[in-house]
Amino acid sequence: MNDDTRQDASFDVNQSESAPIHTGPSDPLEKAVNGDYEFGIGAIISEAWSKTKGSKTHILLAMLLYMLISLIAHTLVSVLLSLFGMSTTDPGLGSGIAQLVVTVLTLPISVGIFFIGVKQSMGLQHSVGEVLGYYDKTLPLVIGMVIMYIMVMLGFMLLILPGIYLIFAYYFGSPLIADKGLGPWQALETSRKSVTKNWFGFFGLGIVLVIINLIALIPLGIGLLWTIPMSVVAYGIAYRNMYGYEPPDELF
Repeated sequence: MNDDTRQDASFDVNQSESAPIHTGPSDPLEKAVNGDYEFGIGAIISEAWSKTKGSKTHILLAMLLYMLISLIAHTLVSVLLSLFGMSTTDPGLGSGIAQLVVTVLTLPISVGIFFIGVKQSMGLQHSVGEVLGYYDKTLPLVIGMVIMYIMVMLGFMLLILPGIYLIFAYYFGSPLIADKGLGPWQALETSRKSVTKNWFGFFGLGIVLVIINLIALIPLGIGLLWTIPMSVVAYGIAYRNMYGYEPPDELF
């Protein structure tokens, strides 16, 4: 090998070592939007079932807390509005105010329940009390929920199918607000774009989980003690696979 050849070979080696290797986007959100995530209905349900043990108590108690706060809030609002001659049982301003108050007080808890599922899917420790740790996100969560309701209603008013599409496409909007710190519209659009890459898969997962929970109702609803936590963990697995998750240092 002559000197020129050796120089060319040396140049090629040095160039290949210094040249950047393009492996695609590294940001989890960008990867999710591009559809770069694992998703399989059978795999998710199988993993969720295997990881349900250890999550039932926390998830069920958190849901009980959700229902208790919802009941107390609705009762107090009903009593207060009755003093002004307004009712929460009939469609109108009274029922709208009651629904808004209940949503404001319970939406952060529902997000907390969701992340118990995410943590369980990753083998991380969790507690019932941590579902109260998302109230600092109440305003963006409520704004995101209002935007979602408006968009879904518009979808149903148009051709019904767009509304069904958006119900599933916006599913991860609230978790993305709480976890990634995205703005309401950015979170909804990130959820929509990433879910759209596998929309029929998410639709199928939702249908399968509904069927499983309906079957669990048959023996006096006892089976729901297992299938409801499993459903929460299943969606936690889907979120983990799509966006990743790093628990905050201190939540509650």
